[in-house]
Amino acid sequence: MGSGNQTSPTFISKIYKNMDTIFTPGVIDDPRTEEQKQNDYKYEELAEAGIFNWVEIPQSQWRQYPIFNQDGSGSCVAQAVAKAAGIERKLKSGIFVAQSPRFIYVKRSTGTGPGMYLVDAMNIVCKQGIPVEQLLPSQNLSEQDMNNVSDINDFVSQQALDSKEDKFITITPNIDTIAGIIEPTGKPVVITVKFSMDEWNQPCPTINPTEVPTLGHGIVCKQATLYNGKKALIIDDSWGTGYGINGERIITEDWFTAGRVTSAGYFTAFATQNASQRPNYRFNSTLNYGLMNNADVKALQACLNFLGMFPDVQIPTGNYLGITIAAVKLYQTSKGLPATGTVDVATLAQLNLDFGQ
Repeated sequence: MGSGNQTSPTFISKIYKNMDTIFTPGVIDDPRTEEQKQNDYKYEELAEAGIFNWVEIPQSQWRQYPIFNQDGSGSCVAQAVAKAAGIERKLKSGIFVAQSPRFIYVKRSTGTGPGMYLVDAMNIVCKQGIPVEQLLPSQNLSEQDMNNVSDINDFVSQQALDSKEDKFITITPNIDTIAGIIEPTGKPVVITVKFSMDEWNQPCPTINPTEVPTLGHGIVCKQATLYNGKKALIIDDSWGTGYGINGERIITEDWFTAGRVTSAGYFTAFATQNASQRPNYRFNSTLNYGLMNNADVKALQACLNFLGMFPDVQIPTGNYLGITIAAVKLYQTSKGLPATGTVDVATLAQLNLDFGQ
């Protein structure tokens, strides 16, 4: 997209001297063990994104949502995930209703320190839901006020449960993958990025290779476009309308190639209708997490899909990751076997009884 299509950005006058040292951290490192991370539902297991035809989108056609304002608190990840939940609601009902980032923020698993990690925020919305902003105001609040739980009562918690998302998928950051998920429906994808303040404080943040990125930030991607000949994503920030382009920014492919995008995820719902034809397959070896593009794993996924335990996909990927672990656990439980998530010898024998005839 050419710069001539932009309106002139307006900026709130603030002093950024030493901002890197006083800015409240927004993204923290994922503290989970590698074994715990294996249970994440990963895009590589579904490969459900389409192929996006990169074109320039004029600013007049950018999708518009209310701009949030974290007001210096470390709640950017919660703000972005809440915005994504609101957009998901609009995609289902046609109406955008602001959801409460504070509900996510106070539920974070890492305690009351500033910031949180993306999987934690998305997991909260899927398990505990999220209430509307009107019930639990979250905008323009300090870090201390964002940690206030005095107004979270049983009514708020029940209303949150009524707005749960089904599942979330994590993505290895790739701009083509993210664009294929966003378009054409406008499904939001939340990403976290690392930057220095000088890099970020512009409408189209530009990487300075001499800068050391010390800040982490969560943002929601809402549209894909070409910008000055580069692949780019249009994002909503959570710094209010006085920053960027009235609160929006443009993130180019440079941020992905430089490794500055550190995590990504989106909400989804699984369709698990039983396949009409029972697979016929004999398994000859045990199977476990980490196998990729494996023929036996493809057959396993087809068998579990027939039972309504693995989501419908156009073609099973054969990638044994978190979704397959969860489906295997369901199968093992249904057969009275220990729910390990691994196709061990006992599970292998049961699969062959069910599908190997």
